[in-house]
Amino acid sequence: MVHAEELTSYHKVKHIMTPREQFAWLAADCPCSEAKTRLQSQGYTYAPLQLNGDVLLIPLRSLPDAETPVGDVDLAALALPRWLWADDELRYAPAFLQKQPAYLVRERTPVVGLLHYSDLNKLAFRGCVYHQIAALEAAMLAHVSATRPEPKDWKELLAQERIERAGNFFEKHKGADTELTVAMELYIDELVGLCRPELAERLSCAEQDYHECVTKPIKYLRDKVAHVGKAVVNRPQEVERLANTLEQVAAIRIALST
Repeated sequence: MVHAEELTSYHKVKHIMTPREQFAWLAADCPCSEAKTRLQSQGYTYAPLQLNGDVLLIPLRSLPDAETPVGDVDLAALALPRWLWADDELRYAPAFLQKQPAYLVRERTPVVGLLHYSDLNKLAFRGCVYHQIAALEAAMLAHVSATRPEPKDWKELLAQERIERAGNFFEKHKGADTELTVAMELYIDELVGLCRPELAERLSCAEQDYHECVTKPIKYLRDKVAHVGKAVVNRPQEVERLANTLEQVAAIRIALST
C-alpha cells in the first residue's frame, strides 16, 4: 500500500473507487444530491426507483447534483440501463482512461490495484465487452425473428444466396427437438442489415449514414475484442475511439428494445 501511495505522488495517478454492482432503494422525495452522496459513500452504484408502478434501475452517476427531488428528475434524459451486464462496471474503464493513462484503484480506502490503459487488452475487459456483443446479437436476432420471420421478407436486404442458405437450414432442422428461427443461420453482419429500417429510424440515423451509425461500430468492437491475438488498444489515443464505440453500441441495444 505504501508503494502504491508513492506511485500516486510521483506519477500523478488519480484515485478511482472500484465501482460495485450494489443496489439500494431511492426515496422519490429525497433531493438528488443528498441521495447520490449518501448511497455512493456506502458503495452503491445503482438505485431502483419505483415510478408509475414500474421499477427503474438508475445509475447513481447519472443523477444530477441538485436539490431536485429524485422523483421530479426528467428520467427521459437519464441513461437508464435496461440490462445489467456481468462485471458491468468494467465496461466504463475506457471512459475513465480517456482522461489519463492510469488510475489507482481503491475499495473505499484500501488501495487494491492500478488500472492502466493497457489493461483493456486483457481477458477481463474483453470478456465484459464480448458479453455485450453477444447480447446485442441476441437482441438483433429477436428483432429480426419478430419483424421478418420468413426469408421472403429479406429479399431487399440480403443476397439471394444467403436467403436460400438460411431457408434450407431452417427446413432441415426445424423438426428437431430444439428452438430455431430462420434468422439463427444469419451472420452478425446480416442481422445488422435486416435491422436497418427500424433501427435507423429509432436512432434518427439517415439511410446514407447507417454504416457509420450502426455497422461500423459493431464490426469495430467485435473485431477488436473477439480476436484475442490482437490488441484492443495500442496507445492512449485509441482509448477515446473505444469509449465512443461502447456508447454507440449501448445506444443500439436500447434502440432495439424500444
